[in-house]
Amino acid sequence: MDQSISNKEKLLRELKKQMGDGCVDFGQVRGTDFYEQLAMCDEKLMVKYLENGHITDLQIREVIRKRKLFPCFFGSALKMNGVKEFLHEIAIYTNMPAYSEQFGAKIFKIERDEKGNRLTHMKITGGRIKVKDELSNGIWSEKVNQIRLYSEVEAGSVCAVTGLSLTKPGEGLGAEASSAPPILEPVLTYQIILPEDIDPRVMLPKLYQIEEEDPGLHVVWDEQLKEIQVQIMGE
Repeated sequence: MDQSISNKEKLLRELKKQMGDGCVDFGQVRGTDFYEQLAMCDEKLMVKYLENGHITDLQIREVIRKRKLFPCFFGSALKMNGVKEFLHEIAIYTNMPAYSEQFGAKIFKIERDEKGNRLTHMKITGGRIKVKDELSNGIWSEKVNQIRLYSEVEAGSVCAVTGLSLTKPGEGLGAEASSAPPILEPVLTYQIILPEDIDPRVMLPKLYQIEEEDPGLHVVWDEQLKEIQVQIMGE
């Protein structure tokens, strides 16, 4: 919204046109007009509003949970406009899910810290993990060396752990299922052209590290041509 061409009213009209009238601006004053917009999203909510002349936060959360109401927020993360209000509203209008006691986690990112330690970022979706716990996806099994930022992480938390060398983004651990593989596979193959003084065999492990962070990048070593190739969707 920090762009000069941005217009909240126009954007809201486009949202309603493309996604339905359940899109409501939650940045407006909580008055009669706001509650009438909410009541239009659900017949039962309309009845309660006509009876009481008001809609509670609990009722709003329930309609959001049923995917009949879609709160819309406008701002700019770059300039921190509306961010505080957005986080405040999330705390009010979302329900804390019930997590299973059985351990589960979904991996969403692989990267390395400044010392080269491989970090596996994951959200815990059930149970908890501690340092030296053994994690497995049913194929491999490895121990957790460190947990950043806590020594024990419970369900609902996000953390990064070290000690795992075989994890991939989108992979599920424990009771959590892995995400479906991409529908589209790269069909184009490109040669990696390196500076003359760079040995391809030295560069290959570094490219494999990048592939760990972005599984969409398929790095291949062609033994016959002695060259590194990548299979990607575009530039």
